[in-house]
Order: sequence, then structure tokens, then C-alpha cells
Amino acid sequence: MGGRSVRVILNGGKASENHIETAVEAVRRRGHTIDVRTTSRTDGAEDLSRQAAEEGIDVVVAGGGDGTVNEVANGLMAASAEPEVTMGVLPLGSANDFARSCGIPPRDPGGALLLAASVEPTRIDVGRVNQRYFLNSVIGGLGAKATFRTSEWSKRWLGGAAYRITGTLGALRPVAYPVQVRTSDGVERAPLSFIAVMNGRWAGGTLIASRAKLRDGMFDLLSVPAYSLGDLPALLSDFRALPRRSPSFVRYEQREWVEIEALGELPISPDGERICGSTLRIDILKQRLPFALPAAEAVC
Repeated sequence: MGGRSVRVILNGGKASENHIETAVEAVRRRGHTIDVRTTSRTDGAEDLSRQAAEEGIDVVVAGGGDGTVNEVANGLMAASAEPEVTMGVLPLGSANDFARSCGIPPRDPGGALLLAASVEPTRIDVGRVNQRYFLNSVIGGLGAKATFRTSEWSKRWLGGAAYRITGTLGALRPVAYPVQVRTSDGVERAPLSFIAVMNGRWAGGTLIASRAKLRDGMFDLLSVPAYSLGDLPALLSDFRALPRRSPSFVRYEQREWVEIEALGELPISPDGERICGSTLRIDILKQRLPFALPAAEAVC
């Protein structure tokens, strides 16, 4: 295989990490052409990745956390509805949920970049929520609230554990959000404390959808009804037991599309980002994006 052209779209907040330069040099020594573009106030990851695709770069790598991954994916999809450029991930964030879902270790930047530059790409599913794309998840209710409330300081010092701590504290104050959920099975109107539409497996530093696969053409849909503090042990037991046994409290199903209508306040977060609007249409675009994945059956 000849050398490829690789562009790393690096989150500006991670530009000072000196191990990145070592990883870049390792890729160059393998015969690939690689350069790094750093995000700024005027040049975001979405714009930079779209430009890279339009220039004909072979591989575009998202260097950062799940927010950077989301922006790069949106840039590539904006450049072409059927991308040919391969996307990779250099996980440098707090939780690195999507990298975990892909089986890409967060503490090996050299390995992540070499994987992106050298592996034959695998086409993975892409989620679309209204007019935005996502790769990992759309989280609503308590999970999204925890994402928004987790401070930058705690993420810097605790990593993915910061989300779990904030989420646990939030779970001790149960809140139910009135929603209407429509799927191919029909319409259900009920108060929900938590809802997750998963393409990947991890969210908020926690294994949420252990059955999810990145190219099966299906979302894994999890929902938690209104609960009281007395229900919390059963709820946590359900999440811990998946997928070894069917849950009794958490509803877990697979769907190709989901519509969510908020009948009041409902925090919503695709890939850790904020989204506005009370009605969400979420679709799966099957095997749409070429992606640099490890050779692992489980993620596919």
C-alpha cells in the first residue's frame, strides 16, 4: 500500500500536548504525508474537515474529544453525502466515548494515528438528528443534563469519571420529562427520566448500550420511565446486567428511526453537544462513512 495523505484536525485546547508531535513523526516515518490543522475561533473543526475533504485528502483525523469527533463528521458529511475520505480518531478528550466504542485506546496517540493512516477503512453507520449528523449518541433527560452540568475543571482532572459523578448526583434527584416517542411500533406518550439513541456503546464515560454495533443499520434505543429513589437500586442493576440478562426497569430495543417530541423541557445532547428544538427526527444512514477501525468483530 502506498503512502496516504493524512490531515489531523486538532482541537486548539490540545495543541500544547507534546506527545502528538511524536505520533505525527511516527506516521511520517511509515511513508505517509501528514499535517496538522489546529482549530481556532475563526476555523472550527467542521470547516477544516470539510476543506480537507474538498482538497482530496485521503484520511481526516479528529484530534480531541467527542465534540471534535462530531464536528469533523459533520464537516465530511457536508462535503459529500457519500464520503470517500476516511475518518479516524485521535482520542484526546475527557470521556472519549466514541473512541471507546470503536476499540481505539485513548492513551496511545501513536497507535491511533498509525491505525488511521494504514488500515483499510470500514463503512460505518451515521446518525442524523434533524439536519445534524452524529456518530455516537443522542442523549436526553438526566444524561444530557449531567453532560451540560459537568465542569471543565472536573473533566480535566477526573476524565470520564466526572460525567459519572455528576450523573449519579443527578439521579439522586429524580426528574421526569413529558415526551412523545414515535417508532415503527407506534407512538408512546409518557414521562421519561432518560432516553438514549445509541449508534456507539459508551456515553458520559459509561457503557450504556453494550449490544450496539457500528454498522448493523440499527440504533439501540434505551429509555427509563419516571422513577423514585426507591427504584434506583433496580435501575442501576439493570444497567450493570446488560447484556447478560434482559432488563426489568430499563427499556432496551432496536430501531431504524426515532421521533422524539418534547412536551415540556427536555435537555438533549448529540455526541455531547447542545441542540435546540422540541421535535427531533433521528435516522440511521447505513454504512455511510469510511472509518479507520481496529480489526474487531464486536464493533461491526
